[in-house]
Amino acid sequence: MPIRKKGNIDIRTSAKGAQATQTGYTFYSYDKNSAALYFEFNDQNGQPTNLKKATVRLMMILNDDDRKNASPIMTKAEIISELRGTAKYDIPESLLSYEGKVTGYVYLEFEDGSHTDEGRFIFNIKRSMISDVLPEAGDKYVQDFEDVKERVEQAGDSATKDIEKAKDDAESQIGDYVGEVESVKQDIDSSVSDVQSKASEASEDISNLVKTTEDARDNAVKSMNELDYSDRNLLVSSKLISYEAYSTQPVVKDNGKEITTKVVGNSSSAIVLKIDGFKPQNKKYTLSGKIEINGKPITKQMFSDKRLNIYHGKKANERFEVYDDGTLIATETYDPAIDKGYMLDTYFDGVTDGDTITFYDLQFQPGSVPTPWQPAMGDYDAKIKRLEKAIINLGGSI
Repeated sequence: MPIRKKGNIDIRTSAKGAQATQTGYTFYSYDKNSAALYFEFNDQNGQPTNLKKATVRLMMILNDDDRKNASPIMTKAEIISELRGTAKYDIPESLLSYEGKVTGYVYLEFEDGSHTDEGRFIFNIKRSMISDVLPEAGDKYVQDFEDVKERVEQAGDSATKDIEKAKDDAESQIGDYVGEVESVKQDIDSSVSDVQSKASEASEDISNLVKTTEDARDNAVKSMNELDYSDRNLLVSSKLISYEAYSTQPVVKDNGKEITTKVVGNSSSAIVLKIDGFKPQNKKYTLSGKIEINGKPITKQMFSDKRLNIYHGKKANERFEVYDDGTLIATETYDPAIDKGYMLDTYFDGVTDGDTITFYDLQFQPGSVPTPWQPAMGDYDAKIKRLEKAIINLGGSI
């Protein structure tokens, strides 16, 4: 599986007490199949620990501050290179469901019977916003509407069947018993009365269900308005534009999960993406996502400048990392006087006219910590408006 969030932990054995460095990472409940801890073991002379015939054992303690209620988890790390002394631990979904501080303890066990305590490390797990609010609100909104539609159809079918049955009974009685016409008429009147009664009940049910739908919608909107979206995606796909002298206007698919542009007349190899109307503040922003050129992942060699914006000073750059699968994670301090809405303005070394550049799960957000991709709130607004239009077209009201 592709690991997009890597926590690197350096461990050096020492008689003064084994220590693990670079701890204090934070992972989120939505980081499923994408987060891992990487361990690098060194002996007290600074040389890589040979992990041949060794087992890297981990003990995770949940709620370590309260030993009475602490929950230990025993597991193993996968050895990547025996000679280089490296191993990794993929954080499982079961552990991501926990919320709070996790204290990890590292032990080495060798086949000759020797054991070493390699120290401890600490990381945190937080609950992702998308796990708590948006799925529940959206699902209830749509489900309640489907319930209304189903109840209406059922009421109509029931009324039709009752009318047909009353008609058949009346015709049969008239044909065989002329003298019982009046009785048949009363039966028909009674059936019609039943149908009218059921129609009235159905109308009342529909009114109640419509009110439930409206209440659900109001609660969903209220919940959305009360949320803090300060660390969410600022890239509204409908407002994304490029510099036409360098590349074609972006083609957006799947609500912004896939964005494609083609290089045209670009001798400088610069690629520019702008969020129309966006005015950055003087603070840090992080751009993350997977990038492909003609269907192949980008490489770190394509970015000799290692900056999101070539007009930023090098001191503005805090992070610029390119992984083997083409994932880019970069953090820079933006300047309102320079950027003017340009979230990306840098060189893609080696691109030529006709090359197709595809961005997957592209996210631009405040701060220096990238979170799992989610659509911008502007795109959510567009989806809600389409849903409201569909309800109105089906005879409902908003």
